[in-house]
Amino acid sequence: MRFGIAILFLLISSLHLLSSDMKFYNINSIYGISMRETSSICKDDNGFIWTSSKTGILRVTDGDYRIYSLPYRTADVITVKLIYKNSQLYAYTNNGQLFVYDELHDNFGLIVDLRELLTEHYLHLVLSDMTIDESGKYWFATSAGLYRYDTETLTLINEKHIDVTRITKYDDTHLIFATSEGISMLDVNILNTEFLYRDIENNMSYTSCLYYDNKNNRLWLGSNSEGLYYYDFKDRLFEKITLKGFPKQPIMAIREN
Repeated sequence: MRFGIAILFLLISSLHLLSSDMKFYNINSIYGISMRETSSICKDDNGFIWTSSKTGILRVTDGDYRIYSLPYRTADVITVKLIYKNSQLYAYTNNGQLFVYDELHDNFGLIVDLRELLTEHYLHLVLSDMTIDESGKYWFATSAGLYRYDTETLTLINEKHIDVTRITKYDDTHLIFATSEGISMLDVNILNTEFLYRDIENNMSYTSCLYYDNKNNRLWLGSNSEGLYYYDFKDRLFEKITLKGFPKQPIMAIREN
């Protein structure tokens, strides 16, 4: 069976590269810097490459670089991830802080610290994933539930405090999110949710990444230790991919190949 999808694994010792056509460069060696434990990487419309770590954001251009600091409201940060949407670069932390890059002033500014808007019961909230819809509203997958942030108002969806691990776009009006209970779809206009797959038998482990393949109308799910799954929207079928020798490593990203 062949898949038109590239799956990235987080390996402890080394990363085995299967392509001989690509050239890889060590940015630390080229520029004499030290960026460790990077969490994400993206490319903007200008062709700049951005990478993130808890110590800062690195921007690499043609022959130059710059490291940006984030104005943390609280410093207990473990990971920083990037998202590029609507020609705008955002950075968010595991402890619920969201920042946006200001091209005019060439710095990052704080948009919101989720924990400041929540009660003391959620001071240890973990922000696992986020997305931005077509109208510019922010959607957060957190350990305390699925939240929407709009015009300085934070709204808990369905008034349900459940660990939401990943979220991704389905179309202009729907989002898909994964929880310990299964996979659900959300209508962003009326805030109605429906189960696509209810994990009654507890087959799914922690969902580490989601990828929606709109060409084949399939949702791909990577896990921390249980391998790769997919959900077929046409047949409403949830299946695990079984391949001989498939590594039991966390699947950190799935992209179209």
